[in-house]
Amino acid sequence: FVHAKMAWVQKDILDLINSAQVHNRQRIRNDITEVLERSLNNLSLKLSLYDFADGSSEELLCLVGTIEIEYKSKCAWYNIPVELWIPQNYPYSAPMCYVKPTPNMYIKANTHVDQNGAIHIPYLENWNQTDSVTKLVDNLELQDNLKILSDNDKSG
Repeated sequence: FVHAKMAWVQKDILDLINSAQVHNRQRIRNDITEVLERSLNNLSLKLSLYDFADGSSEELLCLVGTIEIEYKSKCAWYNIPVELWIPQNYPYSAPMCYVKPTPNMYIKANTHVDQNGAIHIPYLENWNQTDSVTKLVDNLELQDNLKILSDNDKSG
């Protein structure tokens, strides 16, 4: 059953990648499959319109869901909702990554997350074509400053 399910997932991934205007399909397929097979995150793949800061937009692949972030040296864990947008020329350009809080949460801006949820970590800023979304997720899981606060936490 697991192999049948993975074959179905592989077909869905391939269909989405084939629908996207990407340059390195095999690399994207391998990297996305590796991320989706991991049990520590709850990500899925979609194809959606991404709006760039210059007003243009493109249909891009996006890993959307939650990743588990350890907070304060493993005292607590948070499931952080994220969107990891895969550029058309991946892996030569880094994904555009955002924290996407639910309606009852807000972003506490800091050096690695701006008020709009854009993630700015050294791994993304130093990106090169040997990097991958798998390593990116590994790096995000170590970022305790991606914490999102609920409405109840606003005073602190």
